[in-house]
Order: sequence, then C-alpha cells, then structure tokens
Amino acid sequence: MAFPIKRKHLAVLFPLALLLLSALGVWKWSLLTGWLQRTAELQALLTLLPYVPYLVLITAAAIAWRFNNTGVLLSAVVLSVSYWLFSLPSAAVRVDIFRLGMAIFLPINILLFSLLARRRITSPARIVCMVVVGIQTLLLVIVAVKFGALSVAGRPPATGSIINAIKPLLSRPSLFEASFLSYTALGSFAVTAVIQLIRWIRFVQPVYAGFFWVIISSFFALAVRPSAPALNLYTSAAGILMIGAIVETSFTMAYHDDLTGLPGRRSLNEALLNLGRKYTIAMIDVDHFKKFNDTYGHDTGDQVLKLIASKLGQMDGGARVYRYGGEEFTALFPGKSVPAAKPFLESYREDLAATPFIVRGKTRKKGNPNQRKKTKPPGSKKVKVTVSIGAAEPGKNLQDPKKVIKAADKALYRAKKKGRNRVAI
Repeated sequence: MAFPIKRKHLAVLFPLALLLLSALGVWKWSLLTGWLQRTAELQALLTLLPYVPYLVLITAAAIAWRFNNTGVLLSAVVLSVSYWLFSLPSAAVRVDIFRLGMAIFLPINILLFSLLARRRITSPARIVCMVVVGIQTLLLVIVAVKFGALSVAGRPPATGSIINAIKPLLSRPSLFEASFLSYTALGSFAVTAVIQLIRWIRFVQPVYAGFFWVIISSFFALAVRPSAPALNLYTSAAGILMIGAIVETSFTMAYHDDLTGLPGRRSLNEALLNLGRKYTIAMIDVDHFKKFNDTYGHDTGDQVLKLIASKLGQMDGGARVYRYGGEEFTALFPGKSVPAAKPFLESYREDLAATPFIVRGKTRKKGNPNQRKKTKPPGSKKVKVTVSIGAAEPGKNLQDPKKVIKAADKALYRAKKKGRNRVAI
C-alpha cells in the first residue's frame, strides 16, 4: 500500500473528471468561444487560449526542475514541441508525414521518460534519453524530406520500394482518417498505455498513475479530428496531470513511509492536532526485532516490518495506523475509549502471531543455470513474529495527545516486562 485508499480513488477520479471536462469543452467549443466574444476583455482572453498549453507545460517543467524530476521535465518539453507541430497548418504532405511519425514516437517517449521520474536532472540517463529523441527527430526529418511525395490520404504513392514499405506504417484507419493517428501510432499508444497501467497496478505509485493518464490524454489530443479545441484542451490536461503527479509524489514522500507505505510521523503529528476529546492511542512495537535483524539480516527485517504494516492496514475499529519510527507503529482510534479499542488490538495481535513468517535462505549461488540446477535449493525457516502493544486515552492529567503517547509508551514497556506478545493499558 503506497498511499491511502482515498488517494488511490483520487488517482482515478481526478484524471477522469479532467478528461471528461476536456471532452465537454471540445464538444461545446463553439458555444464557449461565442460566449467569450461578448466583450473586448473576453475576446482578449480568447486570443490567449492557444497559448494555455504552453503555459501549463512550462509550469510543469519548472516544477519538475525544482523537484529534480527528469521524467516530467522531458515529457513537458516533448509535449510542447508536439503541440506546436500539430498546431501548424497542414499545407504540405511533408508536414503531415512528420506529424504521423511523431504520433508514433510520442507515447513511446512518454513511457521512456516515466522511467526517469526519480532521476535527477543531471543524471546520465537524461543525456541518453535526449540522444534517443534526437535520433528520432533526425529520422523523421529524413523521411519527410526524402519521401515527401508519400501519400497518406489515399493518393497514389511515389515510386520506390522504400516508399511503398513506409506507406503501410503511416496509413490511417477509417475511424481516425482525419486525425494524426496511423495504425502504427494506435499500436504504439495501446502498448505503452498497457505497460504503464501494469506498472501503476504493480507499484501503486502516483507518478506511474500520472504518466498513464498523460498517455491517455495525449491519445485523445491526436485521435480527435485535428482542431484547436482538442489539441488545446487535452494537451493542457496532460500538463495538469503531470503537475498533479509531481504534487502527489512529493506528498507521498513527505507524509508516507517508503518501506511500509503507511503514513509517517508527519502525518501522525497532523492527525494529533485534529483529534476530539475522546480517542485511544496505541503504541505497537515488534518483539525482539534487534535480535531478529542481527540473526537474519536487515533485508529480512524489512520484510517483517512490511508484514506488520500490511496487517495493520487491515485493522478494524476505524483505526488509523502510522509508522512511528524504527520498529514502532502507532494506531489511533478516534471516538473510542481504551476498553472499546482493546478488542481490535487483541484481534490484530493474535492474527499476527498466528501468521507464519518464512525466512528464506541465502541467495542462490553464482554460476550458469545448469550449475544452479545441480545444487540443492536453500532451505527456509518458519518463525513467529509478535508485537507488544500499549494503549492509553486522555484523562484529567492527559489532555495533550503527546502526553497520551507517552502514557501508551509506558503501557508498552509494561507489556514487554510481562513477557511480550500482549496488550497493556
């Protein structure tokens, strides 16, 4: 779990709402422009509309630069160039060929740049990507200049085996004949969207969600009959989605623990400021964690923390769980007293103790596959993971949530002294 369920929903609902709003704008564009022409001030605003995508994308690039997000920065640059190119009047077949070729490479580049979302601007990978984009551009220029007589709208192509080989790649389905999408471009968008969707589902990170929706928005910008409304609105939407991806990524890094995916100490501190008069705070600590780390290694210790966090995420009773630090976690029960919250803590403790944790053997030996087949696979060991829990609630001398946490900590130490794997209040 990389960010809370509500934020997962937001990662779907916000982009969908933005795309639907863009679609409504394309549909009612004539009505919108007619309304803007009522006064001189609104007419001035209308003249600025074609430049809105540039403004949004420049903003996205500036934020990406500040946060060292190479992927978003390069995507904003490529989308800006694409918007400029697709906005040009289609007066020449060469320009049309260049556009069709760029429509093929656009989603591929966005997918490629998404791999650099956590790389710094000065990383060598950025230079490699820029070289790849440069090669793509040079290739498109050569095709457009050398084979400019190639028809993409039904006219007979020029003679030559190379031209005849290129033409099927740029031919357009009847549904998209008036757009910038060829069969190859459709395949490019479909494959890259599926790959990015798989990455999003697997890693559940806001940056992957953002790049997925950028690909979708770019598709609609080119799939709709070429016009200012579609290019303008959907390209602007793509820029807004990239800004949203940066904001969500920064929020996740600041407020959530990277290892367990649970909200971190900063989120807990904000939650403590918004508690009512009645609540319970439980401090949860892993039993013998240091010994476990020393025996099995820190990587296995990290897996233990992930197991505990995943079980905490399933805790009932309206609990809000956080990673307090190290092997210690916190559970808040707003509106519940200690007696009301204790059954849920006991249920969690018992469920965790009953869940076997398998300690894997050391990594397999080096060598070729045939050599590894001859060796006996390393063994594994089942161990029991338990936690001790201390719970407290506000009282006459415990009005401050921080004091309640200290009281819960004292109860936790009592649970440790009594033999661990228990709840103390």
